[in-house]
Amino acid sequence: MSDICIVTSVLPYKMEFQLSTERTYVAELESLIEHYVEPFHAPEYQQGIAGPIRGRSDLVFGNLRELLHFHSRFLLPDLLSNENSPAGICRVFVQHANRFLSLYHAYCQNKTASDAIRKEFCEMSSFFADCQRRAGHPLPLGAYLLKPVQRITKYQLLLRELERHCRPEVRPEVAAALSTMLELLAQINAAIHQLHISGFNGDLRLLGPLRLQSECDVYQFSRKKKGKTARAQRSRKKKGKTARAQRR
Repeated sequence: MSDICIVTSVLPYKMEFQLSTERTYVAELESLIEHYVEPFHAPEYQQGIAGPIRGRSDLVFGNLRELLHFHSRFLLPDLLSNENSPAGICRVFVQHANRFLSLYHAYCQNKTASDAIRKEFCEMSSFFADCQRRAGHPLPLGAYLLKPVQRITKYQLLLRELERHCRPEVRPEVAAALSTMLELLAQINAAIHQLHISGFNGDLRLLGPLRLQSECDVYQFSRKKKGKTARAQRSRKKKGKTARAQRR
């Protein structure tokens, strides 16, 4: 069998797999909204929700509604309208790059705080156990809140598969889409890592914009007896691990 025949026989399967996984992802988001987010705001369930998070679905679920709106109303329909065109599918990703970035940047930055809140207020709550039972989910809420993080990382893998199996004349379009999604992931990762600086246990987002400094020395002084020279204990922080916050 020639290489051209291999390309044409494998590619439709790869494209259908991409569309199938997108449908599944949209269905999972819909299930979360229906069985968790909407009951979370229903008056009859408020007594089962801890006071600090009552009415604050954003603290637990982030921007799930906005993610569902984007994927169900825009991305999935656009992908389906290009289901027979590898180049068209790639153009869809490039076209929606800014929406991807704004939505997933917000979701991923909120994820660490959301996990902490969920562990403190939700894991032992009868409300969330009832939501899981009504949804028929085999896994707890935390596993489903991880789905958006997993999904945004998989698009570049699917595009790599298209790149491997598409015709040569389509590869520039695929390469452009792949480059777009990889750059998007890099920006999201940078935003997440900004919130995890070694040795700081607070919420860095409350301190304003961060400015990365070069390597520095930190000294700790102690006096054994009054009047004697202080002894300096020196520790070196690795480059890139120290930041200071400056408000603009």
